[in-house]
Amino acid sequence: AFNDTVNNHFLINTVSIVKYELLEPENFEIEIKLRDGQLLPVVVTKSGYMESRANSSEDQYLRDRIPYIYDLDRLPLVAQITLHHSLREIGYVASSVDPSKLECVYRWELESVFDGSGAGVFFTHVESVANDCLGDVWHALHFLSVAVILLSLISVLLLVRKVVRSLLVVRRFRASSEAWARLSTRDVASMLSIWWAVTAVCNIAQLVSCCFCLNPRPDIGQRFWWVGLSCFLTWINVIQYFESFPGYFIA
Repeated sequence: AFNDTVNNHFLINTVSIVKYELLEPENFEIEIKLRDGQLLPVVVTKSGYMESRANSSEDQYLRDRIPYIYDLDRLPLVAQITLHHSLREIGYVASSVDPSKLECVYRWELESVFDGSGAGVFFTHVESVANDCLGDVWHALHFLSVAVILLSLISVLLLVRKVVRSLLVVRRFRASSEAWARLSTRDVASMLSIWWAVTAVCNIAQLVSCCFCLNPRPDIGQRFWWVGLSCFLTWINVIQYFESFPGYFIA
């Protein structure tokens, strides 16, 4: 599995239907962590690996560079092996000046981890972080994010004004002991609304999601998560207006 990972790193475009470009095509960084906490950085060069591969002896090159993996006496000392992959995903960008030209779409930071902290077996997993290559280029979606931020801030201000006015009304009732005594808990609750809390949470989610969208190097997973959450809360928030328009009820 380790040999296949090294081989697929240098020959990424021969095993994938998506076109990638390695940020460092000539070098492959590998980090070996021993059980005593010592870190051993290793650099595998493409020229050395491909030369040995052409001679049908790629294992020998890796044995010389990383003896801990192939030496059965040293292997029990290894706690973890981490292989770092930095690459660009190449594709067509509709907003480009030349839409037919291939450009960087996403920048991927990948780590192939062989975890041998449990004695006798290595577990393999891959960790990935994707960033938008075009995040620092202003286009129409950035202006949309700015517009949503402005509308969300206006909504927050209107919500604060509404809450302050309701609290002032409650305060005036409390100033009159006779009027306050005639009010029930339901009467006081009717001056407030649970929808105000929903609106506040919705506006916060919208602001955070737009900030992620305006980030020059946004994490794609986090951006999609916050945009999806803000859209969900926005639809929930819209429901409150149905009570003012009974004609929209479907049941």
